[in-house]
Amino acid sequence: MGAAFNPPPRQHSGPPPPVGRFGKFPMGSVFFEYIGATTITALGATTGRQYRFSTPSVPVAVDARDRWSLAKVPNLREVIPSEAPHH
Repeated sequence: MGAAFNPPPRQHSGPPPPVGRFGKFPMGSVFFEYIGATTITALGATTGRQYRFSTPSVPVAVDARDRWSLAKVPNLREVIPSEAPHH
């Protein structure tokens, strides 16, 4: 039997990506609201994140990379932040 190959740890060059600037979505965020009557959990096809819409008409921040997959979910609609109601 041969010895297992363990590659050396990967060295990162340059500064770490900014975290605070974009919050938890490094590629930016968009907002969706659920217009149905119950609770729904949608899965972002690109990131694999689960987005829970527990209160109808309350905007939920979504990673911008998941925009197109959530746009296909019935009863979810994208809202512009200025259109989002303030609660």
